Amino acid sequence: MEPGNADLYYRLSAVYATLFDRTRTQKGNQSLEWIVKSRDALEKVLMVRPEDKVAHYNLGVVYKRLSQMERAREELRKAIRLCDPEKDTYLLCASWLQIGSVYEEQGFFEEAKEAYLKARELDYGNPDIQEALRDVDAKRKAPESGGGSSFGMPSMGSSLSMNPQTAAAMGKDPNAQDQGGVAQALPALGQMLMQKFGGGGGGEDTSGSQP
Repeated sequence: MEPGNADLYYRLSAVYATLFDRTRTQKGNQSLEWIVKSRDALEKVLMVRPEDKVAHYNLGVVYKRLSQMERAREELRKAIRLCDPEKDTYLLCASWLQIGSVYEEQGFFEEAKEAYLKARELDYGNPDIQEALRDVDAKRKAPESGGGSSFGMPSMGSSLSMNPQTAAAMGKDPNAQDQGGVAQALPALGQMLMQKFGGGGGGEDTSGSQP
């Protein structure tokens, strides 16, 4: 494989993420090996194309799955900085949802709400964003209940994920029914798929402090 072929590394990252999803409920460390390989492939994409906003987004998703929360937020914020506010609304919304979910899993509910509000600014009518805000408000009022989001990010709702035109623009099959797993977040040749992810990380969180 040519070291500079970013598209091939994109493909590999998606394949490895799919293998992770298929093995994550099995015993042993095989699933962790696959998600690490997916991370490595995305990092190689960024060595070739350092301003690839979708690669930064997906690397943030992978870091989140590895419970490297600070690095996840860092990559997601890089994606946001690289976005065109007029053209990249979907990616911006997804990135803020992911950041909110990261904060929520860490128990930083105020910061999570701020991120979800930023996502709502981009898609005000999305019922799932509204639900995420209600959930995090409940946790802010009853922090002793603890816990984080049960999903890596809220589903995008009918206004994004179920709209065929939007889905096609994002490289997603609008007729797909099974939308679980980290692989669904990763790109095929640079296309982003925004769907629901599995819960919690795959390793220990080494970033317990709030940035």
